[in-house]
Amino acid sequence: MNGKKLVNARFLHTEGGELYFDDAPIYAYDGIVVEKDSAVCDFQEYNMRGMIVMPALFNLHSHLGESMYRDISGSDWTIERYLQYTNKINEDMDLMERKRCWESSARFTIDEMKKYGTVGFCAARSAEISKEMGILTMSGYPIMNNIKLIDYKTAGREGFEKYDKMNRSDSCSIGVFLHSVYANDQESLQLAAMCMEAGAEFISTHVSEDYSTRILECEMHGMTAVEVLDENGLLSEKSILVHCGYASESDLNLIKDRGAVICICPISNAFLNTRMIDINALNKLGIPWMIGTDGLATGRTFSLRRQVNMAKENNTDVAYKDFWMSITTRPGKLFRRKIYTGSIDIGSKTDFIVFDSMENDVERVMADFFTANRTNIQFITI
Repeated sequence: MNGKKLVNARFLHTEGGELYFDDAPIYAYDGIVVEKDSAVCDFQEYNMRGMIVMPALFNLHSHLGESMYRDISGSDWTIERYLQYTNKINEDMDLMERKRCWESSARFTIDEMKKYGTVGFCAARSAEISKEMGILTMSGYPIMNNIKLIDYKTAGREGFEKYDKMNRSDSCSIGVFLHSVYANDQESLQLAAMCMEAGAEFISTHVSEDYSTRILECEMHGMTAVEVLDENGLLSEKSILVHCGYASESDLNLIKDRGAVICICPISNAFLNTRMIDINALNKLGIPWMIGTDGLATGRTFSLRRQVNMAKENNTDVAYKDFWMSITTRPGKLFRRKIYTGSIDIGSKTDFIVFDSMENDVERVMADFFTANRTNIQFITI
């Protein structure tokens, strides 16, 4: 097999949290960036004609099964109404029909993410189908008191350990998807803690997504969701807290102290009429944040560029390169795999965004990328 040598491009790299361009050639072999002398092969030269070459994207929060509800519309949706709607549909299906619908929705979801330049994503029970469809994933073992997922909770720690053993790989990290504090009881929280003790690489959970769920969290547990997670040993640098639009100042300080991260889904917040957390407040506190899509029904699109543009409308003074890192290097750090770091590194997967821009300054290039017409951007695999 011949290798490939990419020349005449500006390659976007990241080092020490800073972005920079380098025109040194990139060598690829068998879909991986390699050092020039590491592969015993000839390298076929590919002229990139002055284009900018950037890493593909990573979506830190998605739901595979929600594409089946993508045709919903209207401006009066709430979390409660949406969950009632989806639960009713699931209750009317038998087990086999739910399985078929989920698999069809999951394939559609992954195809859509690939179309928009996403090379990896985080979602519940995504391991098997991601391997089948050739995409990187952070796959969460789902814990939720819900008819469609209760079997996972029933299987307990043994179920998690079996799932982990079967699916953990260089392209798949395994963690826990604790849907939310309000959708679970103390038994669920204890199970999540046992899974973390058993080696789960991350835990992802919805936190204070709207005012009513925040009240419910407090009523159920006598404290905020963030405090509940901390009380049960579930708040750490491995914790991905999704939304947090109604988290208090003391919650945010606790998140900072424990080293947890926050994932924001801007279009979903708007569609469900919920508040998006203030990114400037997170930056002031030093809390790492990422941008995700949520599921297609509420997130409306798997384009991370469109999600960023929605977030930018509410946070105009946040730099575009900060948004770029929220969909590349920051999730790459949580993925904990050499195959994707969010930068073009030796050992990383050769899935690239190829983009034409006359700008030289990184921030201006980032602005071009996020605001350019779709036709100006290509997603390629070398």
